Amino acid sequence: MMSFRRLEPKDCDAFCRVSKSAYPGFADFPIEKLFKHRMDHPDDFDTELFGAFEDDKLLGSWRTHDFTMTFRGQNLPVLGLGGVAVDLPFKKQKVCLQMVEQFHRQALEQGRAMTLLYPFRASFYQAMGYGMASHLYRHTVRVTDLPAGDKSSCGWIEDREEWLAYFNTYASRTHGMIRRPQNFGHLAQALGFPKRNYVGVWRDGSLHGAMELAATDFAEQNPFRYHFTVKELLADEPCDLHALLAFLRAQEDQTQTVVLHSFDPDFGLAFQDHSDPTHEDTILEEFHIGESKGYGLMARVVDCEALLPTLKACRWGRESFELVFELHDSLLTRNHRSLDVVVEEGRWTDRAASSGAARIRMDIAEFSSLLMGASSLRALHRYGRLSTTDEALLPLADRAFAVETPPECWTVF
Repeated sequence: MMSFRRLEPKDCDAFCRVSKSAYPGFADFPIEKLFKHRMDHPDDFDTELFGAFEDDKLLGSWRTHDFTMTFRGQNLPVLGLGGVAVDLPFKKQKVCLQMVEQFHRQALEQGRAMTLLYPFRASFYQAMGYGMASHLYRHTVRVTDLPAGDKSSCGWIEDREEWLAYFNTYASRTHGMIRRPQNFGHLAQALGFPKRNYVGVWRDGSLHGAMELAATDFAEQNPFRYHFTVKELLADEPCDLHALLAFLRAQEDQTQTVVLHSFDPDFGLAFQDHSDPTHEDTILEEFHIGESKGYGLMARVVDCEALLPTLKACRWGRESFELVFELHDSLLTRNHRSLDVVVEEGRWTDRAASSGAARIRMDIAEFSSLLMGASSLRALHRYGRLSTTDEALLPLADRAFAVETPPECWTVF
């Protein structure tokens, strides 16, 4: 009989063994130091470690993160799942499934209506009701293809508190972003990871944009030649983004290419040429290779009823319509239900849908992705991820469920 409990200092050796067994590629990672830091600093990023046991033997472990996410303009408390590891001899024995089910129980006990995770394999978690929540784009461009301009407002961010305050202000108005606590970064520092370096842009004495900047890929025969990698890129206004890109453009004397990341599918418009200079081949003979797309953060609605107050506080376009979602959830029966959506001039009301309202049948995973704005109803219908009694309603409903900006989340956990 499997049991679950919070890990304690005495579990250090077992935790390290299971982690190294599950992820041998991370054999050099300071797992023991990480475990002890988690034990000594339980408030670090509001994290807790848990284990699945059979008698006294640790079969697997996971951790939870208590987050606040910006969801369509509202503050939504969510629970994040990370560090899922199963000891190698116990793979394919439903240990992971039972740990995820226990995690869902934890979320429900804490009153969380939505959970988040980064998957080791997306299809594995999609079968458990998780849908894609964000799409990340990586651009490799020549530095000379970045816009030139005035970079005098840019410089290193020396004040960590100023950076964190700006990040959370940006996060508070950006759909999909997770707020960072005051102790963010302490774990990386304790583990001896290199310090993150941030370049900021200031207007009127305050920070209005920032990027995490790292020099990478130093030339073996010439240490003065390298590439830049931008891991985080935040900007309030086009002028702030332009200043940060101009800062990178000015480094052309020592670097030829820069790798940038963005959640915006149109980010390539910022460059003169957004074809990847590291690829000489083409696709179908005539199409140059550009940005690459990554799938990361996944989201799951674990309690539709608890999420309703947040949904009713959001704006859903400007039009009026009604429909009924017929949701399928194989793990959480509370979500295996019909959900009435009656919107009047953009506001989700308490009124029940009429008997003739269009019905949309879909899995909780696709519904979660739809709410996050990572998928559209028409795309889900086109590729067989939902069925409906009224296709004509999909364009209007899509306009209502669309988000102003693509889901954006720079925090990995």
